Amino acid sequence: MKELIYDFKITDEFILNKFRNSLVLDIETTGLSRQYNSIFLIGICNIEENAKIQLFFAENLVEEIDILKKIKPYLNKNIITFNGNSFDLPFLKEKFDFYNISTPNLSGFDLYRYVRNHKHILNLENYKQKTIEEHIGIYRDEFISGRDVIYAYQDYLENKNYSKFEDVIIHNKDDIMGLTSSLSIVEQIEKINSISIQEKIFTISNISFLKNNLSIEGFTNFSDNYVFNHFNYSLECTNRSFKISLPTYIENYDDKRKCNFILKDDFPNIIDRTKIPSPKEIFLLKLDGILFQNIYELVEFMLKENF
Repeated sequence: MKELIYDFKITDEFILNKFRNSLVLDIETTGLSRQYNSIFLIGICNIEENAKIQLFFAENLVEEIDILKKIKPYLNKNIITFNGNSFDLPFLKEKFDFYNISTPNLSGFDLYRYVRNHKHILNLENYKQKTIEEHIGIYRDEFISGRDVIYAYQDYLENKNYSKFEDVIIHNKDDIMGLTSSLSIVEQIEKINSISIQEKIFTISNISFLKNNLSIEGFTNFSDNYVFNHFNYSLECTNRSFKISLPTYIENYDDKRKCNFILKDDFPNIIDRTKIPSPKEIFLLKLDGILFQNIYELVEFMLKENF
């Protein structure tokens, strides 16, 4: 097993304040199957100013258990991944179980899921790590695909081709650095999502429609418990989080699309920010996806009504 360590200076104050002492993690595997494929490389980085990127590399497949034992002591903290809730963490859990290695509850912050949950704000072409990095101004000289990484490792195993080994190491190290730096997109999203009312700050973290019901959730610096039930919506604040629920109408917008809306008379003087053509009596909330500008306007209206 090889262990490699690289210095990594983290200067972004938002990342340091929000994610300090969290662990950025990325694994490389020989395929997508947790049952039949192996983990051959695990990269980690503890978020602090003078950080270290640590890579644990299996020089042969027998050493998979060695890198798992090596990584185990680092996992008792918030783990930051990119699509890790679906891939990295379940893969690790499967392998720890296979080798009868006891593990902590693997959980944490998945940047991919977070960004996808806010795609109505970003409107990116796609939500790959490379696209997010470029959105915040990070451009790699070379971005190796996951498939190429697998081929490079196979070549390393068969021929001890150290140039291929280097390709794999650079890919994982760059993924760790890129993922850590990409956490700054959370600050962008939080600023766009935040509403300030009388020194109380409400930040929207989730917007969801279940048929005609709209639910808006988020966190706040408002520490009191508060419940308000109006005839057309409810607002609840508990444990520095908030939830707004309200029914909407669903009708055909045209021959192919449906829309969710509320009636403007129920929310006097609310301003339509989308400029999408619609009857003057209605206030659109969803059409071909969430209409964030109008939902933001609606949340601000309701918060002002209460605070």
